[in-house]
Amino acid sequence: MVGTIKTFISYSSQDSAYIHRLYRSLDAVGANPYIAEWWLEAGQPLAEKIRRNIEDSTCLVAMLSDEANSSAWVHEEIGYAIAKGIPVIPVIEAGVNVRGFLEGLEYIPYDKHDFDETVYKILTSIRATVYLPAIIAPHIRPPMRALDTLKLTCRNCDKEFTSALPTQDEINKAIEHSEVFLFDCPFCRYQNQANPKTFIIETESRTF
Repeated sequence: MVGTIKTFISYSSQDSAYIHRLYRSLDAVGANPYIAEWWLEAGQPLAEKIRRNIEDSTCLVAMLSDEANSSAWVHEEIGYAIAKGIPVIPVIEAGVNVRGFLEGLEYIPYDKHDFDETVYKILTSIRATVYLPAIIAPHIRPPMRALDTLKLTCRNCDKEFTSALPTQDEINKAIEHSEVFLFDCPFCRYQNQANPKTFIIETESRTF
């Protein structure tokens, strides 16, 4: 049976502006981001809710800024994911003194000055996390539904529509040549421009 991808995001609330941007991109490509504080379960033990949702996730994205590195909750979430065999994708801000479970691991730079690049690398890593286990060890982890569909909202008519997600090679080529992806709205025929790094519909043309 093919499972649904779910991405647990571990972060500091002080980074909320960046997390909102990351959430939009993950949601657009079907990575189903989960942010614990956005899904309230009034009356339920918080620690139990977090453990349950980490266990249900395909991977955990650890957004380790200075503020997040000082959070006991963030480190507990990372440690629990590792203990349960959930892949952790570390995203670490420059200057952060990495400690504990992430020390010595390869990571994605958390660049607040070029956050689109950070998002692109996170999306690429999630795609690899979903794809590789299905080839290398399909008997260990159940196969996941591929990231192959985009969910977009038309800039002109504000209606939601879907389109095929470009392959990783197509994405890399678009970035290399500073191109955008064009998606025609099936409702109003407006041609939407999407950032190839984030798949957010652009309000104006710009270089990537």
